[in-house]
Amino acid sequence: MSGRDQSRAFIRFQLSQMRSRNEHHRFEDLCRAFARQHITGNIIPATGPVSAGGDQARDFETFHTYLRSQVRDLGIFLGIDGGDRIAFCCTLQTQKIKAKISTDVKTICTSGARTEVIIFFTEVEVSAAVRHALIDDARDKYDVKLEVIDGNALSELLDEHSAFWIANEYLDIPSQFGPPAPPNAPEWYGADLARWAARKDPAGTTGDLMDLTGCLRLAVRTPALHGDIEMWISRIEVFLASNERRLRQRARYEIAVARLRGLKNMRPADGLVRDFFRDDLGHATPSEFEDAATMLNYCSSAWVFDSTDLPLEEISTIGRLLSEQVDLRIQNEDDINRRAYLLDVKGQIRLRVDVASLDGVSQLDRDLAPPYMTTEECLSLVRSGVLKVQNKPSDPEGALRAWEELLSIVSDAPFFPLVEFADHVSLVSSELAAQPGWREFTRKLDQAVAVVAGNSVAAQQAINRASALKASMDLIGALNELNRARLSLMTGDTQAEALTALLDAANIYEELGLLYAAKYYALAAHVITCTNDSEFLSGHAVQSIVAVAQCDYMASNWLSFLTALPLAVDAHCEFRADPTNLEVWADIASLVYSAELVYRFSSLASHPQATAVASEYLADAGRPRMGPDGSALEVFWPEATQEVMFESISSELGRPAFADSGKVRQIAFSCLGIKWLVRCQNSYDDVVVAERFASLVQIVAVEIATHDLVLLETTLCVDVAVASARPGEEISVFPPLEFEAGEDGSSVWSLTLHTFSESHAADFFSMVRQSLAAIIVLIESVSLAPSGQFEMALEGIFEGKDLMAAAAPHVSYDKAYRWLISKERFDRARRDSFEPIGSEDFGICRLRSEVSARDSMGPGYEPSVSQRKIADRYEAYQRMLRHTIPRLTESVEFVEVLESLRVEGWKDWHILQAIVNQMVNYRIQVADKNGEDILELQSLFGSAQEEDPTHPALPVNEVSVEALQKFLQVSVGATCMGWGLTVPPNARSGDLLHLLASRYRYWSDDVQHVDPFLRPQER
Repeated sequence: MSGRDQSRAFIRFQLSQMRSRNEHHRFEDLCRAFARQHITGNIIPATGPVSAGGDQARDFETFHTYLRSQVRDLGIFLGIDGGDRIAFCCTLQTQKIKAKISTDVKTICTSGARTEVIIFFTEVEVSAAVRHALIDDARDKYDVKLEVIDGNALSELLDEHSAFWIANEYLDIPSQFGPPAPPNAPEWYGADLARWAARKDPAGTTGDLMDLTGCLRLAVRTPALHGDIEMWISRIEVFLASNERRLRQRARYEIAVARLRGLKNMRPADGLVRDFFRDDLGHATPSEFEDAATMLNYCSSAWVFDSTDLPLEEISTIGRLLSEQVDLRIQNEDDINRRAYLLDVKGQIRLRVDVASLDGVSQLDRDLAPPYMTTEECLSLVRSGVLKVQNKPSDPEGALRAWEELLSIVSDAPFFPLVEFADHVSLVSSELAAQPGWREFTRKLDQAVAVVAGNSVAAQQAINRASALKASMDLIGALNELNRARLSLMTGDTQAEALTALLDAANIYEELGLLYAAKYYALAAHVITCTNDSEFLSGHAVQSIVAVAQCDYMASNWLSFLTALPLAVDAHCEFRADPTNLEVWADIASLVYSAELVYRFSSLASHPQATAVASEYLADAGRPRMGPDGSALEVFWPEATQEVMFESISSELGRPAFADSGKVRQIAFSCLGIKWLVRCQNSYDDVVVAERFASLVQIVAVEIATHDLVLLETTLCVDVAVASARPGEEISVFPPLEFEAGEDGSSVWSLTLHTFSESHAADFFSMVRQSLAAIIVLIESVSLAPSGQFEMALEGIFEGKDLMAAAAPHVSYDKAYRWLISKERFDRARRDSFEPIGSEDFGICRLRSEVSARDSMGPGYEPSVSQRKIADRYEAYQRMLRHTIPRLTESVEFVEVLESLRVEGWKDWHILQAIVNQMVNYRIQVADKNGEDILELQSLFGSAQEEDPTHPALPVNEVSVEALQKFLQVSVGATCMGWGLTVPPNARSGDLLHLLASRYRYWSDDVQHVDPFLRPQER
């Protein structure tokens, strides 16, 4: 299979995998990107960010520009005119594809705007006969031009130079598979090739082997030179019979790797691999052990790609024996440099692919094996997001321990290549980041790298790790690395890299759904850019304002969004080339599109105040110079009712439109299961402080997200008031914070925070600490973490200084906000002139799982423990109700209550527990009325003794569904404490019950038992 055929086969294979992975939206994105690249540039999604009324079977479509230049090369080939309206469809459906296409064509042509051309993308192959029949039918019935691009055609088109980036981005095709320009081999290679081709005597010296190895490795890396590989192998094979063990081992290694990486088939070298590992490694050098570790991973990869006949059992045995040999060698190694090398190798071996996890995995076509890549190339691909290093390692905990030991001696090992080691750590970050001690390990690694190579190199290592973690979707781990990197970069020539890290962090916060934290980081980046006179940072200035505006749009803070919009457009037009070409500047195009959508919504909602404000700010943004006037948006909400629009906003953004309007500003969001409602007066100073508080809540949420603090899914309402610090006044770390229960039992807190004053030098960090102290108190008020665990989590966060680094991105929120938005701009929006439009919500729809409520089992939960607790309850409750149950079961009314609760999902032990609680409450009331000793009675019930028939009987008519529901909740606090949890004083029983249900299987767990409510004659 030729190189291009191989690439197309890989692309075709990846397209087919989209169907098996149910990646319909990703396929649509791919097709839209391809259409914009090769058919026409004026494309918009058919639904838009906020939609109503359906998409009329169109996945995306064009808007009219009547510019011939908008039609791309393939569009011209298909005969599309610049004025044609085109509808695009795409499907991963494989069955009845002809009927699918016919139905969608009919729907498009009989609804919505007039369409002249339909382009239909399919993953499944469509025969020429079927394609022609569909084209003729569309032309004859609807006078529309139809073109069908199936998976085979799309694979060829994506393999072209101009479209390969799409395959790279949406199909994860490594860039090395891209169509290469004809390579020009270096002069030295041509000279060596000619020399070795002419040489008659065989190679025999170490120098000969080094020379041949260099040539072979270049041929393996260069597809155009793959034809030379066999010649180089034949020259190296003479060393397989060498009397020197190190030469034999080197030859075996190079030949096996070349056959796998260059020729995609290790089978001819399987015997050499066995000999490589059978040879005595007891006297191997550290570099030979490193080769052995690398060879071991190659064996696993070769098996996955069906390029070896080595069985998994043999590969597993090799790994175990190699690990034992390295451990033994480390124990006996006195030289500090060699010991460091061996500890590095030990970590690599512990990170080898867990071959046991490969059992049952389908082997892949060896023609699809990834090409050879150097460490530098791998890092470049990881940073760009193309390469995702994801394996199931054998022993990640052991690897980290080995490398921790390495770091403990590396300062005494001057010849150990520390920076190269750090490069390798970056590549495997995703495999280690979940291990306890990872953050401390990387902190020590960066410190060691900084000593030998400088702070900027250490910071770059953190950025490399962030890229790897983000590529593997460990967004929280990536954030931590970015925050660490920017602290070292925010000086001198590396300030641009620091700003990039700051904006990358803002993007991650946004991706997590934490929009106020994202806005804070974008604001900070803007201030830093503007206070630096370097023209090379102007691009960051535009990015930062656009990010601020987009965060406000997605948070439904549309007045704030409109306020920032003209500033973003002005910066875009000043600092960017060809600013009116929105195809080039996707971020500003998205912003303009969002602004038109806000205006459209306001108009259709018949809201004159909102419409007037939107119109005013759109005019300030220079609406005519920024492209279309919004008429294309008429395809959304064509005749939608206000109810439909409000529901659309709520479902897409999770907040009402213009959420930042009203006399009282309400900042509502959710993270880690807690619904936060931050309220303040809708005035300039109050909003700045309240938004600062909200941003820090979200930053803290990320820092504690990896700790299971057993948080209640409840609502925390915080009323924020503002105090101004006088010059020289010391700001208290513990701000005034008062609690009162809301009318519905919710938690309502009153908090007073200081606002920033330029004349108060300590304001920045004092305000951060003050806000953090309040946030920690609030979170602790809804945490049920077992005793001591909340404090331990906080100690870990503060000791590593990660929380302060994240919460203080170089500039205070107050200063950054005021720098961009003046009081005059703020007041101009007339925020208190109308109320938010739509229903209140907490934006949960935007949250990623990492910062959502935990759904894993709670601390201490084990099925066997739960079953034992339930069995004990059955025994104790039946003993305590020995006489009450027979009385109750004689009542028809109680039997109806019993059946009703069972239908609702109550287990028998729930019912028994509720009855016990009601009975105890009733008898205590009677005892209190009679002047009896209540404490003695409580002690009696606490010991779960058998029921005394002489005690007052619980009236049957008081045992209702409502009563038992009430009395079941009485004991949920005790149930939580039974699991070792700490119940906060103000916790609501309903929230506790929800926690028990979601994380302790409260409504699910039961044990086999005899029905305790059977009457004696029924037993």
